Amino acid sequence: MKTIILTLFTLLSGMAYAQPSDLAMAETNPEGMARVPHEEEEEYNSAAFMKMREIKHFIEANFENKSERALYVSCNDDSMYYEQDTIKIHQLHKNYYPNIECCRFIEWGMISDSKFIWTDLSTCNQNYDKSYYLSPTIINVIENNNDIFIKIVRNEKVVDTFKIIGLEEKPSRYHKTTNKTLLLTRVKTVRKS
Repeated sequence: MKTIILTLFTLLSGMAYAQPSDLAMAETNPEGMARVPHEEEEEYNSAAFMKMREIKHFIEANFENKSERALYVSCNDDSMYYEQDTIKIHQLHKNYYPNIECCRFIEWGMISDSKFIWTDLSTCNQNYDKSYYLSPTIINVIENNNDIFIKIVRNEKVVDTFKIIGLEEKPSRYHKTTNKTLLLTRVKTVRKS
């Protein structure tokens, strides 16, 4: 009898201090005790958190640590790469270019962890024009207030800074895998000279 009274007292006192919205979210454990989740737990399980974790994993696996898929391209018709605020960097499988409607590209060819060779590439006519910077370009990854930024540095000068706003996946037209596309929005620009 004492156990029943004590249990009732505990439950009633918990209800008196809990907010109604908290009680609706409360979970019970096998012993029947209610537990209200903390805000950190909700954030941890949220879609935004999962998206951020997926982006972090992609950046770590493909830029901070050189991967087998070490080639990335962005469309540069009409200087799109340099002029637009939002750009897409497409991950390539081997040397298959993504199914995008352009013939001029910026290519990031990863050569080691966080370093790539920057190439301007044109496939617009039968001549295959390719020019590249001799010095490697470096990707610095910065996390700030649940946002991820990448700073592009060449010869110790910041060339571009982007905020990562998304990661898309599409089926590859050449393989039974998916192509990933990183969506970036420009934060700071130093114009190409």
